[in-house]
Amino acid sequence: MKRMIVFLLSFVMLFGFTACGDPVNSADTDSKTNNIDGYSTLYGFETDKRDFNEIRIRNGYFGDISYNFDLQYVKSGSSSIKMRPLGSVNTLTRPYAYFPLQSTYLGFDYGNIEQVTEIAFEIYNVQSESKNCYVGMVFTGKENYVQELETFSISSGWNSVNYKVNREILSIGYDLTKCYAVAVGFDRCDNLELETSIDVAPIFYMDNFKIKTTSDVFNFESPIYLDEYEVCDFEKAYQQFAFFANGNGLRDFGVVKASDYGIAATSGSNVLRVELAAVDNTETSGLTLIEPMKELINFKQYEGSEEDYVFCMDVYQNCDLQLMFEFYFGYLGYLDWAGVTTKPYQWVTARIPFTSIKNFLNYPRLFRIFVVNKNVEGAEYFIDNLRIEKVR
Repeated sequence: MKRMIVFLLSFVMLFGFTACGDPVNSADTDSKTNNIDGYSTLYGFETDKRDFNEIRIRNGYFGDISYNFDLQYVKSGSSSIKMRPLGSVNTLTRPYAYFPLQSTYLGFDYGNIEQVTEIAFEIYNVQSESKNCYVGMVFTGKENYVQELETFSISSGWNSVNYKVNREILSIGYDLTKCYAVAVGFDRCDNLELETSIDVAPIFYMDNFKIKTTSDVFNFESPIYLDEYEVCDFEKAYQQFAFFANGNGLRDFGVVKASDYGIAATSGSNVLRVELAAVDNTETSGLTLIEPMKELINFKQYEGSEEDYVFCMDVYQNCDLQLMFEFYFGYLGYLDWAGVTTKPYQWVTARIPFTSIKNFLNYPRLFRIFVVNKNVEGAEYFIDNLRIEKVR
């Protein structure tokens, strides 16, 4: 069997929609020149600056990234980077490389993206067929989840990728002043096994990683509003951003129309669809409610009247794999726990009395929904109508 090869970035210490855009710069533009057409170069991948050293990969499961000096694969200057995304059987579908928006070494700081409008780079697809390239933003403390993801279909040869930073959408769940990096990902190699050689990975080359800013002041007006006793029923447009992912075990999740999947929603017409990935069966993965929604719900207002209220959520198991959905109310010493076991092809309702989550009501920190994964790919569940019910 081939020996498993997981390549870390050379010289780097590991850090613990479909379209091809217009060209950003001409082919002979020097990668070290800033402010061309409003863009500034963050990473030109030239050896004199050693900016290659700033790239990060998630948990070492990207594949291989190295310098390239073959001018056929250099857009400008004398070098670029060669990317061979492999992925791992223990990670999400897409292996990502992270390009930090702040660097003391290189002397830039764009961690506040309130005035960042675009990210652009050149990428060369060596393969004869088109491939997917995924670009999104990563916020501090959430490196396992790429937000506001856009898919670019890159054809054989050079492609210019131009990613528009949707500050209006990102502001719903994230603090724009604390953006960590831009994530660039690819599809995981098909039929990936535990012992897989990097030789099977596709090859891409990247050059001229740029950022564009504006002097316009960004004013954000929150679209979040809730009906009485509502937590989230996925009917309001902003609620597609109500949760972010934790752990490796969520292959995919998003708000969908229930009828498209042959089921009836318990409230309205939309539900949250969750598809699991095959990971170690001791690993927990799940969803965390975004902070602005949790603050608007104001769980603390129910302190002292716990006997009058119950938290409820509906779960539909659309597969044969029965799981327990666990609820983590709070954090560390203020943690309360509850759970509900799913049933095949039917809705079940979790009913959690507020009398059992008094610690959380006193100190309402994180609110998470977790599952302990099984080594099964593609198990599907739907969530609907998170709510507070008054029982007396």
